[in-house]
Amino acid sequence: MLEFRGSQSGETNNVSTPQRSPSSRDTPTSSVHAPRRRTTEPAIGNVVTLAWDDVNSGDFASGAYNDLVVVRNNTTGAQLVSTSFAVSSVAAGG
Repeated sequence: MLEFRGSQSGETNNVSTPQRSPSSRDTPTSSVHAPRRRTTEPAIGNVVTLAWDDVNSGDFASGAYNDLVVVRNNTTGAQLVSTSFAVSSVAAGG
């Protein structure tokens, strides 16, 4: 959209200065910390329990998202499991 005042262009005053510079902390910064296996001796056919902590080091809550868990056989490269878990939100600042 162009701006005019009579015969003059009003486009020369369309300038804005941000109040502060944006930084990476202006958004949620979620990451996985302390992944661990709670099953001491996993065996073929047994259930393996995994745990981890979602941490948000940003200045804003994360909102809803999904954690994705993928389990692969390191020898064959075969993907054994791929599933996601809904997370409602992680508070800001860890």
